[in-house]
Amino acid sequence: MKKVFRAFLIILVGLLIAHPVKAEFYSSISGLSYDKDRWVEAGTTKSFKSLYVYTCAGGTKYNKLGLYSGSIDPSVDRNKVKCDDGQTPSAINQVSNECHSNNTCSAGKQYYCYTTTNITCPPRKTTSTPTQPVTQPPKTETPTQRTKPTNTQTKTKKTVTKKTEAPTQPVTEAPTEPVTEPVTERQPSNNANIKSILINKKALNYYDDKSEYSFKISYGISSVNIEVELEDEHATYKVEGNTNLDDEKAKEDITITVTAEDGETTKTIKITAEKYKPSETDCTLANIYVKDYAINYERNTFDYSLTLGKEVNNLDIETVKQYDGQIVQVNGNEKLKNKSKIVIEVESPSGDICTYTIKVKKNSSVWKYIIIILVLLGALGIAGYVLYRYINKSNGLYKYE
Repeated sequence: MKKVFRAFLIILVGLLIAHPVKAEFYSSISGLSYDKDRWVEAGTTKSFKSLYVYTCAGGTKYNKLGLYSGSIDPSVDRNKVKCDDGQTPSAINQVSNECHSNNTCSAGKQYYCYTTTNITCPPRKTTSTPTQPVTQPPKTETPTQRTKPTNTQTKTKKTVTKKTEAPTQPVTEAPTEPVTEPVTERQPSNNANIKSILINKKALNYYDDKSEYSFKISYGISSVNIEVELEDEHATYKVEGNTNLDDEKAKEDITITVTAEDGETTKTIKITAEKYKPSETDCTLANIYVKDYAINYERNTFDYSLTLGKEVNNLDIETVKQYDGQIVQVNGNEKLKNKSKIVIEVESPSGDICTYTIKVKKNSSVWKYIIIILVLLGALGIAGYVLYRYINKSNGLYKYE
């Protein structure tokens, strides 16, 4: 029983020691906390789905905005997924791609799609410590006493054996060397892809397989604001040619150069600014922006409509003039309700006025409740009529012809 109890204590102590070691190990790699959904067990393969968001670009094709919030994409940054023993994944394979940017679409719509990637981790590494042989203590013989015979009768005396304890040598445990977990160095990413490009806060219809674009600006504009969103946060970009624009040139080239984290992979986009000279009688705007909404502005289109939620009371509207001489005034952008109208008036130096109108529609669930109430009242009326006929028939008051 003592041996069994001792073995039970040894197993219990081993479990208590092993548990915190594993928890400490998961929290020590690259400063990340343990997340079972982003770890792959050594020697196994696990599938990950990445949710992408596309938005309608120009009313004809979808434009990829990037990963949906909270989603991971191992094919872009393999360091977002780790092996549970700290090793680098041995294989990253994209097995399916449901995303197609050439689908036809309607303005302002969004489209969600998945890509599936399999990540394989190599077998777990094991470490062993050398052990020293345990020396056995030498065996010692114990002396015995012999019996002496008598003349007449032989009496045997009991022999008394004295037990002598053999000297035991101390057992020295083999020195244990500290086990160091393998530290994997993060490989620099070669991702130089672009998510989106904004020109003066207007989205460019950007496509991954297209490297040259153009847009129009009026003479007198000396600089253009270019904003670029990259797929990899470790990549960098540089914009050249967007300042000190020369009015004597009808076209000027603006270049965007993206450099991946590895410092070798690059991507270059060329955007040509085509200039035009506005008339002093021109009262049209270069653009109208509404935060969180797409109105698909066109210079010679003056009527627009937006569907808003019930809680929206006003809109964040920004107008872009064709030239400095224009005067812009926005009216009706307060306490918005269903069928409200926001009016944008633009006056040119010659006194000509252009009026842009944004009609507001608000979602309302009142009609849904009215229909439900009418259906319930109809059902109650039918049930009451059936019950009335049943009672009259039971009392013999209902007559049949």
